[in-house]
Amino acid sequence: ITHVVNCAGITTPDFFPEHFVYRTLFINDEPSASIIPHVYDVLEFMEGCRQAGGKVLVHCTQGVSRSCSFCIAYAMLHDKVSYEEAYGEVKAHRGICNPNAGFSSQL
Repeated sequence: ITHVVNCAGITTPDFFPEHFVYRTLFINDEPSASIIPHVYDVLEFMEGCRQAGGKVLVHCTQGVSRSCSFCIAYAMLHDKVSYEEAYGEVKAHRGICNPNAGFSSQL
């Protein structure tokens, strides 16, 4: 892992900034929270890492909603697939994937 997307900056600091390149988001896991302002920045960060041969870890507090939402968004845009297809792919790798209703509707 070379890069980290920390979707839980509100509660979880970037513990190892000397070892990883971070993109830190301060988003609550609430249906009223907006992920749209962050999506393209995060996807550009992830794609830049991929093109440089790096590996990205995307995390939040429980790995259920925020981090999965950004992984779904990446799959939708990078692979040009529907929300349902991207969700299925992420869920296959992270069985507890369950974006909150607000995040799902934004995607």
